[in-house]
Amino acid sequence: MRTFLVALIGFTVLAVACTALPGSAGARNTSVYGGLGATLGAFKSKTHDSTFTCFRCLLLPPKLLNVGYRGGYRRYPDARKHRRVTAYHVRFLTTPPLSAPQRLALLGGSNLPVDARETNVNSSYCIVWHSRTLGRLIGMQYAAATTPPGKPTAHIHAERKPHC
Repeated sequence: MRTFLVALIGFTVLAVACTALPGSAGARNTSVYGGLGATLGAFKSKTHDSTFTCFRCLLLPPKLLNVGYRGGYRRYPDARKHRRVTAYHVRFLTTPPLSAPQRLALLGGSNLPVDARETNVNSSYCIVWHSRTLGRLIGMQYAAATTPPGKPTAHIHAERKPHC
């Protein structure tokens, strides 16, 4: 019984810590959103040299989990509509380099509104999400992320129809 309580308390502390991390679902609800569809000011306030930590690795799906990665990434806005960011690209500075699915997975999460859901229009080098919030903010309900094979970059942009 004592072991069960200690494990339960430990899990609760870990869960609370993860929800307060940048990029976690809990953090998106309590801080200023700075991803696709955000105002340029909010986007810039969230655009800084970000680094990966073991905690951030916990937020990746198990098949993408690899705590041996070191480095970070930098986001650059590419297009705006109604003073909101509609496209940007990311340069990943990791050792060893991230794979294409890992780069795409990092573009989702806190870089999209909380209602964004993956569609079935996906490939190894492209993922498309649907979000009604993006539709309200910028008039485009889809976000498409692409990454070229073998390069440490990825691009995400809003679009009206889902396609890779």
